[in-house]
Amino acid sequence: MFNNETKVVGAVVTPAQLTGLGEVLFDRIERRRVECGQPKDNTRLMQSWNRSGWNVTARQSRYGEYCSFTILPADDQIYGAEWVSDLELAYKWRRYTFAAGAENIFDTFPDSNLVRNANGAFTAQGNNGIFTYPINAPFGMNGRFVYTRVGYAF
Repeated sequence: MFNNETKVVGAVVTPAQLTGLGEVLFDRIERRRVECGQPKDNTRLMQSWNRSGWNVTARQSRYGEYCSFTILPADDQIYGAEWVSDLELAYKWRRYTFAAGAENIFDTFPDSNLVRNANGAFTAQGNNGIFTYPINAPFGMNGRFVYTRVGYAF
């Protein structure tokens, strides 16, 4: 298990040459990206079983909480921790390996982005459904991925 905590201490001052152009080098979005944009913890578990040419591999990954990149504090969002599971079955015959598997077998998705509606309440769906999930999600937002594979050892 890995734990991560980053804090920016003090102000990051934009050089005068850039402030004259109306540019900010390290704004609130960048501070959030550094301090909470990645999961605070990350755990990986894996088990593999082999017998008579057969192999079964199972993987579990847990991604901890992380935050949104927002300009306004009122729009801040914390995305919850999630578990993602993978499973693969393989058979080795002579120099060939045949495998079938699935990544994210339980079809886990990150929390949805929340946007403020006309009444001021938050609803789950960003930009008319275009950006439904956070851009910094630590795992894919396409759900389950099923595959087959054939390998040959030279």
